[in-house]
Amino acid sequence: MSRLRAARGAAQPANEKRGEKVAVFDEGLARVSRRLEEVDTA
Repeated sequence: MSRLRAARGAAQPANEKRGEKVAVFDEGLARVSRRLEEVDTA
């Protein structure tokens, strides 16, 4: 059981980093979407 907990603990930083990357891509997608709407209405 302790090995499983250790494995989960080791994976947590990777999951956090993945979450940060998803947030960055989400922000970028939102910016692109807003820009496309601006261009479309111009």
